Amino acid sequence: MTSIDQTPGLNAAMVVEEYQTMGVTTVVMLQIFHLLNCRSLRDSIFKIGVFINKTLFIGIATVILPVISLKKWLRNRMEAGRADTVALRFRGS
Repeated sequence: MTSIDQTPGLNAAMVVEEYQTMGVTTVVMLQIFHLLNCRSLRDSIFKIGVFINKTLFIGIATVILPVISLKKWLRNRMEAGRADTVALRFRGS
């Protein structure tokens, strides 16, 4: 893992935002895993069938799509911040 000083164009706020997004994504994925495992108290997910409940997977997609779009938005924002920083450094020299 690189430090903030070693990564050109990143400030501390951008790094914190990325780590927060990774944390939220991890929690969402763990909740989905827990949801799939709690569908039955007696049988495993493989015995029940993974794709039996279509409504469940529509709900999972509804949760995952905003997380993916948030990640893409954050990545675009970070790249724009890097471009602005590089442009400012170029003008200053």
